Amino acid sequence: MAIKMLITDAGLAEVVNAEQSGTAPVELSYIALGTGQYTPTADMTALKSEFKRFDSIKGGAITDNVIHISLHDNSKEAYTVYELGVFTANGTLFAVYSQTTPIVQKAADAEVMLVTDFVLSEIDVDSITIGDTNFILNPATTETAGLVELATEAEAKAGTDETKAITPKTLDAAIEAHDNIVHKSGAEAINGYKCFVGDVGKRNNSADVSTVPENNTYSSFDFSDKNNKKYASVVGATYTDGDVGAILAANRTINGVEYHSQIHVRVDNDGKSYATAPTPASGDNSTKIATTAFVNTKAANYLPLAGGKMEGVIVKNGSLARNLDDAGYISMGGGETAVSGGGIWLYPDGHIAYPGYFLLRAAKDGEYKEFTGNPNGLLQWDGKNIVRSVNGTNADTAGNVAITAATVDALPVSGGAMTNQKSITRDVNNSYLGLHGGTGENNDGAQLDLCGANHSSMPGTFQIHARNADTDKILRGQIDGTLTWDSKTVLTNSTSMPNNSSGVVINGGTDYASGGYIRAYGKDNSTYPGWFILGASDGTNSSALRGLPNGTLTWNGNPVTVGKVVSTLPADPDENVFYYIPE
Repeated sequence: MAIKMLITDAGLAEVVNAEQSGTAPVELSYIALGTGQYTPTADMTALKSEFKRFDSIKGGAITDNVIHISLHDNSKEAYTVYELGVFTANGTLFAVYSQTTPIVQKAADAEVMLVTDFVLSEIDVDSITIGDTNFILNPATTETAGLVELATEAEAKAGTDETKAITPKTLDAAIEAHDNIVHKSGAEAINGYKCFVGDVGKRNNSADVSTVPENNTYSSFDFSDKNNKKYASVVGATYTDGDVGAILAANRTINGVEYHSQIHVRVDNDGKSYATAPTPASGDNSTKIATTAFVNTKAANYLPLAGGKMEGVIVKNGSLARNLDDAGYISMGGGETAVSGGGIWLYPDGHIAYPGYFLLRAAKDGEYKEFTGNPNGLLQWDGKNIVRSVNGTNADTAGNVAITAATVDALPVSGGAMTNQKSITRDVNNSYLGLHGGTGENNDGAQLDLCGANHSSMPGTFQIHARNADTDKILRGQIDGTLTWDSKTVLTNSTSMPNNSSGVVINGGTDYASGGYIRAYGKDNSTYPGWFILGASDGTNSSALRGLPNGTLTWNGNPVTVGKVVSTLPADPDENVFYYIPE
């Protein structure tokens, strides 16, 4: 590789001193290699990380101010070089070079060729000499740099030597003398495939096509057979009317008669493009190119793509069958695919999947819904049947069917009786719903009343009647928590369904401290096993009588003694048993 080195201040000073003292030239004797990666400066006197030095360098002056130095290393060492230094015979660092990527990498079995040039802007080239002035490098190849010999004109024309280089002069002589080239003038045969760019030839003696000439002007390229008989031409043309264009012309001679066929592509002065070509006659089914007029005449017999009117019966056969079992269909879509817009499908009566059906599809982004109709009268939208009548009663123009008892065997929306002696009443204005066990009269069976939040007299109330012709008992629940049966309040603050671990509580007030109460506990209750408590409370004062299974009886925590009045002995002593609280 060729690199440009920086001459150091020390190297420059040694050369200047040698010139002034008369000891010039200064000899460059060593090349050192290193691994330092940096930007060299002129004040350097040594490499950053030198690891190898060579004293067998070659070179010499190649111009008035450029010295060329080369190094060859065919040792078995392996290394990577990032910095390079050239030293004088006195050990002065004359020039230096470094970079952050490898200058060269050597494998053990590889050879290294380093080449560097010095540009001497302040030093006379005669003031420098190389240790080995035998300026010989390895021969250059297509893979490696080296020295080459210049070819002579004869060698260049022969074109057989692979080791010599060619100059522009010998190259020009070789080209002009070569048999396998095409010249700009003269008649020559061209074989094989060629590509030509630009004007190949001009006609009618007009070289300027930037303005409209008096006569038509052509730039052409002709094709000929091996007998130099022209059979085709490609022509660039400028016409007297200002149009420009291209012509493809074909020529053939048959029995001494010449036949010509041309296709013209032109652009007029207004920038409008148009073309002309040989056209077939009306009714001709050949492969000739048709003009616009010819196409318009033919197209007038067909429905235009936009607008237009169809007359008569239009029939399309089943040429679009999806598979071998289908009998085909006629389809028309509003999008590029079957699911990118609305579409209509008309199936023949022999179709396997949809015999005689029609199908309308609404589709977008791959999702679609379909409206189908079949010859049996079934209409469906998205797989669901469309109602046209109910039990023989036809829908009106809006698709509605009047629902009556005669129309459908179902509970009417407003009033009416149900079978099996069941009846529901509904008073929308008074927010009321009733379920009757009888016919709906108020005396022929049980009844459930559900009152809405806006009921005029019982908002949010439910009532259950147990009733016959003579009796009406009502269980009524209200939103304040009151529950009554036959106008009597049902206690709601008692525990029902006791077990051995719980108890039954009956409060006379809203809680145990607001009136008298009774509590009875199961035998396994953790606090009061098997106890009863009878309490009295007015909200401020409270007393309780407690009875235990072991016979203990207390009143407000004091034992109650059981005794008899002994001053008077009744006939039946047990009748005079009483309880009292001892002092």
